[in-house]
Amino acid sequence: MAAGCFDPLSAKLAEKVGFKMLVVGGYPLALHLGLPEPLLTHTEVADAVRNISRGTRMPIVVDGASARDDLDGISRMVGELQRAGASGVLLDDRVHSTHNDGGKTIVSEEQMEEMIKVAKVSAGAEFVIGVESLAITAYGLDGCRRRSGIYAKAGASFCFFFTRSSQEVEMIPKISKIPLLHGNREAEGGRSPLLDRRRASDLGYKILVDSTSPLWSSYSGMKLAYTTFYETGRSNTGCNTPQLDVIRKEARNLAGYDTLISDRSLSRLVEAQAKGKTV
Repeated sequence: MAAGCFDPLSAKLAEKVGFKMLVVGGYPLALHLGLPEPLLTHTEVADAVRNISRGTRMPIVVDGASARDDLDGISRMVGELQRAGASGVLLDDRVHSTHNDGGKTIVSEEQMEEMIKVAKVSAGAEFVIGVESLAITAYGLDGCRRRSGIYAKAGASFCFFFTRSSQEVEMIPKISKIPLLHGNREAEGGRSPLLDRRRASDLGYKILVDSTSPLWSSYSGMKLAYTTFYETGRSNTGCNTPQLDVIRKEARNLAGYDTLISDRSLSRLVEAQAKGKTV
C-alpha cells in the first residue's frame, strides 16, 4: 500500500495513519500548484519532494513525467530528485508531444530501454526505477507482455500499466514479466477499476496506490469553506466543534507545534540553569 501525497502535511498524515511508502504523482502535484500537468517542470517537482522529505522518513517514489522523453532531462531529473530525498522515480513511456492523445503514441521500445538505463546509471543501485506505461492502449495485451519483459531487463523494478477495463486489470498479472503497481484511477476520473487491498494482492499486484483522492478531499473541503463563507459570512469546516478540536490538535502536532513548544521550554530551562536560577 502506498499513499499519494502532494505536500509535507499530507505526507505526515499518511505516515501517522500507518503507510510505509509515498507516491508523489505529477497530476495531483500540478493541480496543487494550480497548473496543468504538462507545464510542470522537474525543478518544481524536486522542490516539492525536498519539502516533503524533510518531514518524513518514508521512501518517496516520484512521477518523472516532467522529464519528458529526453535522455539528458531524465539524467538531470533523477539527480535532482535523489538529492531532494526521493527513493525512486516513475518514468513515462508516452511521447510528450502527444501527452493528451489518449496514449496512442508512445516511445519506441529501444528508446524506453535507454531511458531506464540512463536513469539507473544516473541514480545508482539504491534508487528504484518504475515505469508508467500505456502499452495496452497502443498495442494491447501482447504489447504489454513484450514491454514488461523489456522494462524488467533494462533495470526497472515495477510497472504501472494504464488499463481500461476489469478484464485488463485481471489479465495483466498473468502475462507481465515485471512486478506490478495498480493505481486506483477510477477515484480520479480515470478508467482503471478500483481494487481493495485483498483483491489487488489476490490478482498479483505488489503495490496499490491512490494518488489523488487526498487532493479531491482537500479541494472539496476548501470549496465548502469558501462557498459558505462567501454566501453567508459564516465559517464552515464540515465538522462539529469537538471534531474540529481534534483535527486542529492533530494538524498542529503533525506540523511540529508540540515539539516547538517543548524545545522552547527546554531552552528556557537551559538558560535559567546557566544563570544559576531555579525553575
